Amino acid sequence: MNTNELMLIVGMHPQELSNDELTTIKKELIDFFSNQEGQVLEVTSLYFQIIKKKQFGETLDGVEHLIGKTHITEKLSGLNFQISPLAFFQINTPAAELLYNSVPSLCELTQKTTLLDICCGIGTIGLSLAKHCGQVLGLEILTAAVEDARNNAALNSISNCAFFSGAAEEILSSVVSRATNEDVVAVVDPPRAGLRQKAVIMLRRTTRLNKMIYIACDIKAAFKNIIDLSRPPSKTMVGDPFVPIAAVPVDLFPHTRHCEIAIYFERINISELKNSNKNEADNINSDNNVNVDILSDKSKC
Repeated sequence: MNTNELMLIVGMHPQELSNDELTTIKKELIDFFSNQEGQVLEVTSLYFQIIKKKQFGETLDGVEHLIGKTHITEKLSGLNFQISPLAFFQINTPAAELLYNSVPSLCELTQKTTLLDICCGIGTIGLSLAKHCGQVLGLEILTAAVEDARNNAALNSISNCAFFSGAAEEILSSVVSRATNEDVVAVVDPPRAGLRQKAVIMLRRTTRLNKMIYIACDIKAAFKNIIDLSRPPSKTMVGDPFVPIAAVPVDLFPHTRHCEIAIYFERINISELKNSNKNEADNINSDNNVNVDILSDKSKC
């Protein structure tokens, strides 16, 4: 961390505890981190969260602010980012800078580029790359994160960015219609499990989109997304496929077996590819016929 600010979220299952007992625990936490041994940690922001077993599709309960700031701030790529308790932010800031700085050269961002920051979170990637392109449009399903992204844009006086709340598969078309440039590039940074199938289908159907960076923290989990982006057109996967062109791995998790990887995709015209393959096959057949004729002539010698 560049700012040395620390946010701590204490999560616990309530078991059979009453509300009064939970209130006592919160007071003890405040006292521990303010006046006792925990004071040495210099906690900037302290939150409390009740964690219960959830049914599939349910979200975790919200967090309760106990003491300190409601947000912490971190510096990345020369920018200040306010981070709320449930927001996603890379914990290895120097390595994250390396990762994000690889994007402009991979997909050739210019001032005539509109960048789609899909799963934008608090706007980290889009805001970091805003100086390299003409327009940034961010999409994020968590409303609180979108508010953080807008606040971070204002905090850093960045005016060529706009952020929208909603699932990518539901709002992608309307967001793309706001693009002011012909060159539209997407950066996709999904959760560890990858994009939902409906979102991949929408990416394939978005004809204005021809270049994409897919950032994966677990390449095995992202494998299905990569296959679906690259597979030939079908009834489900309408639209020309995206083909992986280059990849940049970054050791975001030192001393572990994991790394973050940015994969650059370009869309290919499947009809042109088929014609190209047909022409190559015709040329090969033509060469083979010539060789057969030469051999036939030699046999007469």
